[in-house]
Amino acid sequence: MHSTSLTNRVVVVVIILLACGIILPFVSAHASEQNADNAAEAKGPVKQLDPDLLDMKKIVLTPDELNQVYERMEAIPDEVERASVRAIFDNLISPNGELDMQALAAIVRENYEKMNEIEYNIPDDLPLESTDWPPPAASTRTRGTSTEFIAPFDWHHGWENETGWPVYAAHGGHHYSGAAGARAGALGGGATAEEFIRVNFYVGRTKSISVQGITETFGGRIQLPPAAVASTRISCMIAPHGNWEDGIYSYNWLDPPFDWEWWQSEVLYFVQLVTGTYYPDVDQAISALDLALSYADLIQALANQDGIETSSVSGSFVAEPGTHTVGIGLRATASAFFVGTAHAGRSGGITSIIIDGIAKPDDPVVGGPTEGEPEVSYQFSAVSSDPNNDDVQYYFDWGDDTNSGWSAYYSSSSPIYLSHEYSEAGNYQITVQSRDIDNMESELGSHWIAILESNQPPVPLFTWSPPNPIAGHEVTFNASASYDPDGYIEIYAWDFENDGIDDAWGEVVQHTYASPNTYRVKLWVRDNDGDGAILRQDVTVSPPSTVTISGYVRTSGGSDIDGV
Repeated sequence: MHSTSLTNRVVVVVIILLACGIILPFVSAHASEQNADNAAEAKGPVKQLDPDLLDMKKIVLTPDELNQVYERMEAIPDEVERASVRAIFDNLISPNGELDMQALAAIVRENYEKMNEIEYNIPDDLPLESTDWPPPAASTRTRGTSTEFIAPFDWHHGWENETGWPVYAAHGGHHYSGAAGARAGALGGGATAEEFIRVNFYVGRTKSISVQGITETFGGRIQLPPAAVASTRISCMIAPHGNWEDGIYSYNWLDPPFDWEWWQSEVLYFVQLVTGTYYPDVDQAISALDLALSYADLIQALANQDGIETSSVSGSFVAEPGTHTVGIGLRATASAFFVGTAHAGRSGGITSIIIDGIAKPDDPVVGGPTEGEPEVSYQFSAVSSDPNNDDVQYYFDWGDDTNSGWSAYYSSSSPIYLSHEYSEAGNYQITVQSRDIDNMESELGSHWIAILESNQPPVPLFTWSPPNPIAGHEVTFNASASYDPDGYIEIYAWDFENDGIDDAWGEVVQHTYASPNTYRVKLWVRDNDGDGAILRQDVTVSPPSTVTISGYVRTSGGSDIDGV
């Protein structure tokens, strides 16, 4: 509420006296005649502050009517105010009883224009600057280079201004649903109400930002001439760094004429749908939109509502690095002074707020090997493009309870390469998120890698018997002591002379050396995982020994040379 000067207050009292049974019936008869003339002269839609709606040509009060006015003045209890009212009234009425309707119309114009000035009653608890990031979680979706914010939004607030009496102003809304409404009415003064739904956003570099608000609302204005003006509009307020006092304001008029009784009944029904409670008074109902918490209920109510208009409002500015606020609002303004009546009302919802110039990067494309072994470092890549060509940074979650943290910034579409080593076998999903300099974050890109348990190679071992082989005699080679630490051995291959040719296969084999010599024996084994291992050992083969005994020769380790 705003206090008025004594002069303005006295003018209101004078008009009240005039309206109470004297002027209003008389003026109404004249208004009906002049409205027909005005309509013929207008020849088109009524414009804001149309003089034909504000100015009566002539009103003359009879001596009896003047006496009734003065009698009512005497009923004013305050002597100073009574004297001031009498003085102002004497200035409004000529000696022959003619009322100065142009003076009344001027008061209406002044109040209406004042009500529509960009002056906000900012609540004490409304922060002028947003310092926290991220802001409360609004729902978003990317549209090219733009981000569309939908309910739940970040915050809401409203204000109202009243001058004179009787006037009415109410506003309400909630950022959870996007519901909003404002209403103003005036018989003897002016009133304005406005409700904003707000979103916060951040930019990391200086850039041009465009804003568009989309609403689905119903309502309009009624102004009964003379001396009455009303309007509704959808408004856009851009608050750089959250500073509403230095905001950039734009609006579009939404001013279809409407039936006041129809709008009141529709508002009561609409608010009941979105809040679950019936309020019998229109001002209570509009204020109760502060309790509209469900976006789904709002959409359902709008779908069931007659007279819905889809409207938009736009604004733009050059944003410096930092957090900024945009509010999309509904405003209603009315001004009248008893010889006319003004009502304005609009309710419904802010369905989306579109900010062009910020948009989340594309989901990263992640690359790298698909298989590996523990304790081996592997290189992975990621690349993301930003719709506004902003620099991006990356966050790798390696899938093993470790992460890279946010990287430095890279140019849009420039890949990043990082290496990682896994300590244990398993299947790992690597997820990567990108974030641009406006703190807009992508969805996750992903890549799988299977880390396989590393195979331990087999251990070849062998012995031979007899331990001191003799040429021409059979030697048994035994590899049964060989083993595989994490499996079993599938193949045994023997090369008795280390000439690269496998001579025998099997765990236990026999071989006869024809000549004495030192032979390098190679055993190659392969396990069930396909890994092989080799063992080489030198085997010395001795010549047979010869013994002469009285007339015959015997070779040791063999048959008698002479057959005896």
